[in-house]
Amino acid sequence: MAIENCGSSSAQNIEVFSGLVPSILVTVNECHRLARACVDLSYSGKLLMQSYLDVILAKFDNHVKDLSGFYTTGILSHGFAIVVSRPGVTASKDDMRFYIRDLLTRMKIGDTEMKKQALGHLYQVLAEDERFIDRLLFFLRNGEVSVQESTLKVTSRLCCASEEAKKAMGDAGFIPELV
Repeated sequence: MAIENCGSSSAQNIEVFSGLVPSILVTVNECHRLARACVDLSYSGKLLMQSYLDVILAKFDNHVKDLSGFYTTGILSHGFAIVVSRPGVTASKDDMRFYIRDLLTRMKIGDTEMKKQALGHLYQVLAEDERFIDRLLFFLRNGEVSVQESTLKVTSRLCCASEEAKKAMGDAGFIPELV
């Protein structure tokens, strides 16, 4: 596991981060309870409710500061990501779907470098099997500029690789997006 390969301070940071998630969940549940009290008009006074809301807001502020600290230290980055290995040639459809879903998740939530690497792996999958080309179109339409550029490179490579890929891209609706 990644924690075993890290220094002790990184392992401590991971432990602190793991403890932060339940703390955030507790705060969210408290917020939900207060929201329910407001909707049901079952709170005991406006000033007391305002005080409770101020406390919740302060807790959320602290959570945001903690998460920002984790992000700036790089704990939530590529080095700590759990990356799924590519299934072998004899893998089942479900294994391949899981792998594609992992690549797409990394494309959505990863940092820019992780997104580019995931897009490269997605290209390898698409070069072998065109059934997933519509996912590439999604990133061409909805991605960040750097992801769109990488998507265009993958699109270009696929078009050069085979006529079947060109046809599949035309059928999927790539032409209006590329124009």
